[in-house]
Amino acid sequence: MLNTHHKLKFFESHEVRHLLPVSVFCRCPLENIYSKFTTNLQVRPDDIDMNQHVHSSRYLDYVLAARFDQMERCYKMSMQMFMERGLGWVIKTSHIEFIRPLQLGDHFSVTTCISKIFDRGVNVEFEMNRKDTGKLCSKGYLECYLINTQSGRATPIPDDMKTFYEI
Repeated sequence: MLNTHHKLKFFESHEVRHLLPVSVFCRCPLENIYSKFTTNLQVRPDDIDMNQHVHSSRYLDYVLAARFDQMERCYKMSMQMFMERGLGWVIKTSHIEFIRPLQLGDHFSVTTCISKIFDRGVNVEFEMNRKDTGKLCSKGYLECYLINTQSGRATPIPDDMKTFYEI
């Protein structure tokens, strides 16, 4: 067991993002230097689990659907454009905090923003809000890396592509 002094030294010298609660890193409502974008979705019957609410795995699907939409519609840089250059995105880390359940037929929004751009990837923060009440249902972040689809390895984001995301 580490004493307090050793714990502080550990936190100062190591990347501990994945050990801390999302509220430390997800500054929801999404306040950032980069633009935030919203996509509207609706809960479908196949999203529902035996507890009569959206299964936890679907929340990540919703974020990915929103990002796919926003890449083309808002950033003007579709996933197809990345693929044509032999590039793709993978998620290294995902964190979702579930606050209120979504249920069958609910209309909701997924708002995302890039919180950080680094050499080989981006951090994306998100939140989902129910349309009828505006209440927060979930929030979280993704750590995404750009990969070369031939090698499957992370690769630096080309400067021309970075400019699309720096809006």
